Amino acid sequence: MQEFFSIGTAGGSDLLLEAQQVAEEHACIEVKAGRLYCSALVGDPDNFLDETRTWLNDTELRPGCSYLLTPGAKLAFGDQSEQYIVNFEEKSGPDPIGDMLMKGMLNNASPEVRKQMGQDS
Repeated sequence: MQEFFSIGTAGGSDLLLEAQQVAEEHACIEVKAGRLYCSALVGDPDNFLDETRTWLNDTELRPGCSYLLTPGAKLAFGDQSEQYIVNFEEKSGPDPIGDMLMKGMLNNASPEVRKQMGQDS
């Protein structure tokens, strides 16, 4: 699987868009820890409220931030009139961050909760 997918008007873009409000290097989709993320490449990352003209599920992305994509997510670039639906199968398997959070919560849980979760007290 490709780890980085570029979106823009530049000739080398993986998704080549021809629209006035789309930049040469407008956005990217990348794989991080087995999950898909979208980032806007336009806008000033030092100005959190700067316009990026990149939307995920009708919400404009902030510059300098990566957003987790889920199956069926809607992406738009330049303007919201044309949206792209993201279809993929989520990778199954261990979730190290989720496992770490659960272990941390279980350490402080009551004996009753630990028993219901299959943990010895």
